[in-house]
Amino acid sequence: DVGVTRIIIPAIDRETTQQAIDLSSKYDGIFAAAGIHPNSTAEYTPDDLTWIEANARAPKLVAIGEIGLDFYGKEQTQAQRDTQTEAFIRQLILAQNLRRRVIIHNLKATAAIAAAVALVDGRIGLDVAVILAADIAVQRRDDALHRGAGDRGVDADAPEDPVSDLALDVRGGEGVLALGQRV
Repeated sequence: DVGVTRIIIPAIDRETTQQAIDLSSKYDGIFAAAGIHPNSTAEYTPDDLTWIEANARAPKLVAIGEIGLDFYGKEQTQAQRDTQTEAFIRQLILAQNLRRRVIIHNLKATAAIAAAVALVDGRIGLDVAVILAADIAVQRRDDALHRGAGDRGVDADAPEDPVSDLALDVRGGEGVLALGQRV
């Protein structure tokens, strides 16, 4: 027993969103997130956001994610990056409208993510759960792992919710999930 009592299942598309919702409805301590991952945006359509919005009212759906930007790889075109950015901004706005936190994927896109969050935050005030920049997480992995054992990175002033005290999650240098922090 390692003390894990709650898990958020992030989604990457409509199919995995439905799977996360289904699992969360069957088990205590399992919560769902809904979203279009940046690597799934090639198939993304505005109908996907309509579908996510319609399903985001599931009782245990607590976040929009895993959303964000993945600019790793020189073979990406500007059009692909623009599609990712459009989907990301639309999902940030959707999260705000639904009063849901977000799980942000960031790979080689720190400045663009900061700009998108600032754009949305400047317009509507966004409370965000953050995955720390991959560029920073790789350099600070040891520190993040150490902090994960005790300091969970949760804002003491954040409203209490079923997932506000989840431990940090470090995954292969991709980032750190820190629910309740504000960008």
